[in-house]
Amino acid sequence: MHELPSIKTRLIHWLNFRYGATGYLHWGFNFWKENSDPYGETTTMNLESGNTLPGGDSWIVYPKNGKLYSSIRLEAMRDGIADYTLLQMLAQKEPDLAKELCRQVVFHWTLYDTDGDHFRAIRHQILEKLSEK
Repeated sequence: MHELPSIKTRLIHWLNFRYGATGYLHWGFNFWKENSDPYGETTTMNLESGNTLPGGDSWIVYPKNGKLYSSIRLEAMRDGIADYTLLQMLAQKEPDLAKELCRQVVFHWTLYDTDGDHFRAIRHQILEKLSEK
């Protein structure tokens, strides 16, 4: 199974900020197969491309007892949306700084820093700047 680090899911919304996108539609919110076990089968084959999708990409919520439960991927997505909001808030206060801090994490559409320590340091700078009077 192909694994996808959760930081990449979180950085989707940093990409949104960097390139001016206002949202992200995840194609597989609940793409469970009929009579399958989404807890046991963690991925699916994309029939159009012939690729196996990363674990958890086919569904970001899980069913149980008539309810939906979030996945780690959905929680990372939620954290990324919060980061996007923080970047937007900073952009209202200091637009150039917001852009620069985002650029220190997202270099290009397909090139970004996934180091957790660096990511947390940049996010800490955003929070510190927003907390100043």
